[in-house]
Amino acid sequence: MKLTISDEDGFIAIVNNERYQTFVDEDWQFEQLIEHFKKQIQQQHLILWQTNEWGGGVWNIEVIQDVTLLKGQHQFKQLIQVSNQKLYLSNYTDLTMAAQFVDERIPSKDNQQLFVELANGLYLVTVSNLFEKDNADSVEEFDEDAIHFQICIAPYFGDLSVEQTATIHWFEEEI
Repeated sequence: MKLTISDEDGFIAIVNNERYQTFVDEDWQFEQLIEHFKKQIQQQHLILWQTNEWGGGVWNIEVIQDVTLLKGQHQFKQLIQVSNQKLYLSNYTDLTMAAQFVDERIPSKDNQQLFVELANGLYLVTVSNLFEKDNADSVEEFDEDAIHFQICIAPYFGDLSVEQTATIHWFEEEI
């Protein structure tokens, strides 16, 4: 399955919209938002990664409901819970709007069609970056029609006592 998401800020997320707690504060601070994201990651409601260092883009994402097939330039694995038979693809704009306004939800109207149907349960998600991040701003290197990220989703039956790492993957900035 191929999904395309527009992102103005350089972050993409996979969200369990039923369990994800959206609202943070009408006047949230960046550090507060990052801590909120980390808590939601820890609770297995969110997976979040930085797409590139310059922010923004239109990203083509291949979703495979199986083990990883391709080796990307960079890759990470993260656990997430599915509780309403769907996971949504979202972006930083949607996450921040929902964090600021009580009546905003994930998914936004613009991204409500960006979901994967799955049985309820715990999943291991592998995200692979299929482009060279250092050359992402080069027209010669960055093919807008190519698959930029591959997401492989497989049921997880491993050790449930393994602690979930609260990481925003590929996020370079230290707070």
